[in-house]
Amino acid sequence: KQLDLLGASLPGCGPQSACDKVTSTAWGRVPGLGWPVSYVGFSYFLAMLACWFGARQRVPVWARWTARAGALASFIFIIAMISLEALCPYCLAAHVGNVGFWITVELWPGPSTERMRHGLVPAAGVFLLSSGLIGIVQMQQDEVKRVRGEEIEAQQVDEIARAAIKAAAA
Repeated sequence: KQLDLLGASLPGCGPQSACDKVTSTAWGRVPGLGWPVSYVGFSYFLAMLACWFGARQRVPVWARWTARAGALASFIFIIAMISLEALCPYCLAAHVGNVGFWITVELWPGPSTERMRHGLVPAAGVFLLSSGLIGIVQMQQDEVKRVRGEEIEAQQVDEIARAAIKAAAA
């Protein structure tokens, strides 16, 4: 539901869906930024994909810890979905997939000492770039909604004024 930057949401993720129920709570936004958590998750997955391909044969220690933190976040979100009785199939699939990714990372060979930071720059770059692009698009959409809301409000005020003038003249 929250990754509807292109103007459409996934089937089943509309108003009053399980997805809407979860994303309408404190679990749906990043504290302080107000960004939907799905934006951060999307950027996380892109960054970890870049890391995975950049690391080649061995997973760096930083990536293991990042995957562990991601898996912990997924477990927390799964518990939140269960406690809210709102299991969004797409969110659930993403979180289960993330736990599977974490298990794969844990089972993959460890890094050699010279490759400790390998893949960090591309992964961080992908995370920051994708987050930035998503943020820019979100800000543009918010501005369009704000302007549209102001136009609707001005139109309603005009209609009320015309009705009041018409009623006073009658």
